[in-house]
Amino acid sequence: LEKMDTEEVKVVELLTKIEANLRSRKDDVWHIRRKDGGKVRVLVRPSIITLGEIDTVKQEFSADLWFAVWYEEPLLKGKKHREEVVWQDQWDPRVILFNAVKVDKHEKKYDLLVREADGMPIVMISNRVSATFKEKMDLRNFPFDYQKLTIRLMSNWNTSQVEFAKNMAIKDCIRTDNFVGSQQWKVYKHILCEPDQTTVDEATSHRL
Repeated sequence: LEKMDTEEVKVVELLTKIEANLRSRKDDVWHIRRKDGGKVRVLVRPSIITLGEIDTVKQEFSADLWFAVWYEEPLLKGKKHREEVVWQDQWDPRVILFNAVKVDKHEKKYDLLVREADGMPIVMISNRVSATFKEKMDLRNFPFDYQKLTIRLMSNWNTSQVEFAKNMAIKDCIRTDNFVGSQQWKVYKHILCEPDQTTVDEATSHRL
């Protein structure tokens, strides 16, 4: 019996090494489906820190933003602090910036909250991003045109596993005082956060 246990340990170590070698980067994570098979409701709250250059020729704009997602995680019941969790082993909503053409910075931090009413663990993932985004602009009324700038967040899980919703408990935020294009554009303090689904012609291996 002791010999079998030792062999099992060696097999696990070997499989771990194989997985590490097959990863394209050291920080890559192999995502697995939830063991409970349930659908997760992910709450989203965006905050635009800086709106950068708007390029009507390339139909792109740059932005520095912070956004967070929250979701219930019953599998973490009994844990109270984020230090108790091995985050790379946990289920992840796999949120990506769908219309980003260039990402200069993406910092991600995990936190664990416990709801007082029922003790349910709430995972919070905060993201600080600097990126350039693609936007189809309507220039027919140029130079007196209005443009809606869209940042699209998408999950690599399909809709049977993840559902996005706005976090109604916290207001969205956008700063306009440091807008670099203020001499050419007027920015309205308005953020519309709403769920959507990718269409067939947009879909690749990524699905919302």
